[in-house]
Amino acid sequence: MINISQCYATGTVKGVTKVGGLIGYCSNATITDCYSTGNLEESPGWEGAGYSRQYMFRYFGGLIGTTSLAVITNCYSCGKVAGVPYAGYTQYEYHGFMGPSEYEYENTVVSSYFDVDKSGRTDNFATVKSTLEMKQQSTFIGWDFVGIWIIDSGVNDGYPFLLLSYTPSDELNIFVITYIGIKQVTE
Repeated sequence: MINISQCYATGTVKGVTKVGGLIGYCSNATITDCYSTGNLEESPGWEGAGYSRQYMFRYFGGLIGTTSLAVITNCYSCGKVAGVPYAGYTQYEYHGFMGPSEYEYENTVVSSYFDVDKSGRTDNFATVKSTLEMKQQSTFIGWDFVGIWIIDSGVNDGYPFLLLSYTPSDELNIFVITYIGIKQVTE
């Protein structure tokens, strides 16, 4: 079992398949008190990725691209989920919060939300809320706004953020996993 707690992502994520604002794919996980505010875009650099056409541009989700056997609690996403399809390809399973399970295993989503106005997508898992609703503490039923979350109209564009959030320093090294291996983020 993987436990992911009190994590967030804010940057734009580009990809071909299994693309999420925070997580692209995971299985057998507990994900609690996490969020994503970044946008998802289809990557035009897919030609070198070794994908065949039938596996391209699938499973995009504002927080999670696809997962199975996961329990997701007190999470949200508020980024745009890919607009016009790249090169005319059909978009399969693009959702505001989380794409369906690739292997059709069940997931449990509790007290989690997504901004339908910004995402431009629907969703079968999280609760649909407008941008205005996403910036009101009363929307987030059962969330801990004393020890975990804060909401302030002047911070994080008015969306909730984690109490222990901080701006990374220059000394922090950030790495991402790409189809060609691990790469250090320099910007």
